[in-house]
Amino acid sequence: MDGRWKVGCAFGVHVVAFWPGGAPEVVGPQAYGDYVVALLRLVPDLKLRLEEYAVNGDSYFLRWTGSGTGPSGRFEMAGVDRVKLREGLVAENRIYSDAAVFPLLASRRREDMKNARRETMISPP
Repeated sequence: MDGRWKVGCAFGVHVVAFWPGGAPEVVGPQAYGDYVVALLRLVPDLKLRLEEYAVNGDSYFLRWTGSGTGPSGRFEMAGVDRVKLREGLVAENRIYSDAAVFPLLASRRREDMKNARRETMISPP
């Protein structure tokens, strides 16, 4: 099991996520789970640590640090998420980080989406 089922438990059916690095908007728990799985494939030993948080109504601000080993070797990173809840589930997540891994992830996800569209167009009914 790759952990995608956990994403569906915390995220609303219409969740929208905005990942850094020029990534396309991610809509829905399945797409969000796919993005997280792609990140973990790129950085299999990723470790994130919540450093601090703040709450304002339905908005949560999470400052985090992380480390892992990506295609270019070991790295450390930091970022902030702004998470909006609706009925106790994540409705929107905006992730801010200038870590080099995110543009690489966005590029790979765009390529994956192109390939998936191409396969769909080629596949017989």
